[in-house]
Amino acid sequence: MPPVAAPVIAREALIGQWHLDTEVGGVRVKAVTEYKADGTFESDATVVMDGEATKMAVKGTWEFDGTKLVTAVTESDTPDLLPVGEVSKDEILELSETILSYRDEDGLVVRETRAEAAAKVPAKAPGKPVPPEEVKAINAAIAEMERSFREADYDGIVKGTYPGLIAKMGGEEKFRETLEGAVATMQSGKVKIGDSQLEAPAELYEAGEEWVCFVPKRNTVEVEGQKILSVGFFVAIRKKAEKEWKLLDGAGLRRSPEMLRVLLPELPKDVELPENRTEMLGE
Repeated sequence: MPPVAAPVIAREALIGQWHLDTEVGGVRVKAVTEYKADGTFESDATVVMDGEATKMAVKGTWEFDGTKLVTAVTESDTPDLLPVGEVSKDEILELSETILSYRDEDGLVVRETRAEAAAKVPAKAPGKPVPPEEVKAINAAIAEMERSFREADYDGIVKGTYPGLIAKMGGEEKFRETLEGAVATMQSGKVKIGDSQLEAPAELYEAGEEWVCFVPKRNTVEVEGQKILSVGFFVAIRKKAEKEWKLLDGAGLRRSPEMLRVLLPELPKDVELPENRTEMLGE
């Protein structure tokens, strides 16, 4: 079946101010961009990297054909970071009264909020920055879990999994039975894991006697020849009195998102979870 064409969106829907607040690879970006009816735009941004904040102001032109947004920089006060003449071509995924979502040329999905709506959005649950040593420990736990799956190391998988999930599944024996089926499917060649990309852990949240952190991830999966983009996250959990981080894979929460609250009942209710979806990719 041929792919269904994306719906064409009216150009006027983009006009106005949009707020961006995101973190990728340890770099935090906050920006306000205004798309004007005359085809020009202005953007003011603050970029925080390694504890240092850099302010940026750019102006340029924009074109939108209903599915692609093309911007070109005509003025920049930080030409070493964003030079005049820089052109970006973004694929619009969603454009509504309140949300602008698009995929940039590097494949990163970006989500912005219309200024008027952003002012009405309630504050997120307070978190705290993840210390560098904890970032290192979380990434190491994820790397070890991925190794364990590749090598069918069931002991390693059990060791790295959040104990609450194992208990919820009926104990270690039943959990191992489920693992054996999942690993066997991967090793059969029917499922192939492609490129994988992790973002930096963003914030720590208190959940009773535990710390909780979300680590966004993106990877491609091929199932019997069909390529699928998986956008999700790991949940890293550590008891405050211990040092080891345990993991949950957010992919398992897509059909039962309420399970996260069952496993972590003391996680603040207004914590904003990372994006968690799959998308079929063309040939």
